[in-house]
Amino acid sequence: MRLTKEEFIKSEKGIITVDFLFAFTLVMGFAALMFSLSLTLTVVEVTQYITYASARNFYGAHIALPDQNALATQKFAQLTTNKTFGPLFKNGWFEINQPLIGDLSTVYPEYKPKNAKDPNLFWGVGTQFIARMLDFRIPFYGSTTSEEGDGFKTFIASYLGREVTMSECISFSHQRWKAIRSLKAKGLIGYQTNTTDDGYIIFTDNGC
Repeated sequence: MRLTKEEFIKSEKGIITVDFLFAFTLVMGFAALMFSLSLTLTVVEVTQYITYASARNFYGAHIALPDQNALATQKFAQLTTNKTFGPLFKNGWFEINQPLIGDLSTVYPEYKPKNAKDPNLFWGVGTQFIARMLDFRIPFYGSTTSEEGDGFKTFIASYLGREVTMSECISFSHQRWKAIRSLKAKGLIGYQTNTTDDGYIIFTDNGC
């Protein structure tokens, strides 16, 4: 039976199918969004642990600062290339850059203390985290971002500080001895008169 134009316009046949397809698309799109967000937050926590473990290796005292940097770099590479964590950053969904190690306020000036007398607490290990998984388009919802290319970015870091190295401790002790010998004594003989650098021995015990 062929419907006339007026009858076809007034007919409600198939409207349930249209509603179902529309609702199904919205629900599946929302489910995909929640899945992507949940997985992204999980990988963020993994990345946070990687920076923490690397910063912990960097924190410990060593012979010199390059040795501390090498230990942090070694731990970062070990965790990002093992069979458990490595695949998370090689599937194209997530990516992390090479680690930034040391005084991160030199890279991010906003981290520097406003008062020069305040200590700088931003010593540690950080990396740039890119979540391309969150950059996609859902029908009816639209795109998750207006930008194109690298998706969502954030800087993830752990700040544990840094112990004094043995070379820094020795240098500090030398300078301290020189400062002691140069002290002025009113009405008395100065330290430099009866002391020499020959008998001065420095002992280090994992710091100063």
